Amino acid sequence: MPGSITGKTQPWFTPNQTLSTEVSLDTDINVENISAVFFTNTTGVAIDVELKIGGLATPFPLSAGVPIGIDDATKVIQVNADAFMFAMGGR
Repeated sequence: MPGSITGKTQPWFTPNQTLSTEVSLDTDINVENISAVFFTNTTGVAIDVELKIGGLATPFPLSAGVPIGIDDATKVIQVNADAFMFAMGGR
C-alpha cells in the first residue's frame, strides 16, 4: 500500500516502530521520512495537540485520536506538549 497521504486525516494508521518516538514540547521533529503522525501522552492516552508546521506562525489543532498526513514539502514540525509520537513511514 502506498504510504503517501499528503496532508489528509485518515481513519486507519500503520505505526512504524523505528520512526515512532517520544517528543518534547516545542522541539523540532524531523518528518522528512514520515507520512503521518498520531500523538498520545506517555501512558498511551490520545491527546489534543497543536502542531507548528515548518516556519508557519499559526499552529494547527489536532484532536485526540486523529492521525494526520504530513505533506512532502514539510520537513519539521513541533508539538505543544511532551508526548509520544506514533509515526507512519512511506514518504
